[in-house]
Amino acid sequence: MIELHIKIDSIDYGGLAQQVVPLAINKLGASSHGDSKLVHALQGLGNLPSSAVKVMLNAMPQEAKDTIALAFMQNYKDEITQQINRFAENKGIKIVITEIEAVRGSDEPQAEIALPEKE
Repeated sequence: MIELHIKIDSIDYGGLAQQVVPLAINKLGASSHGDSKLVHALQGLGNLPSSAVKVMLNAMPQEAKDTIALAFMQNYKDEITQQINRFAENKGIKIVITEIEAVRGSDEPQAEIALPEKE
């Protein structure tokens, strides 16, 4: 077994918001839980929802942004694992990733946040 540790020094949370918010709105529209009027209104606002999230994230302290990122990575670790496995397979390498864990660096303050369960 090999353990791979990746340290992320910084994340452009604003740029991430610009990419993720439109995808989240579209996913909400495709789900049975989505309010079609809300989704339609959000889609009609163009880049405004993404820009609003970007402004909020940029105003948050780094610890809060990192806590959100950790919760996101923990919540979607199965999908992240699948993406890594597919990437390796496309390069002709067969690997099996058994576990991914997102943790704050040992010298960082610890905080927890829970994301809603994915569908």
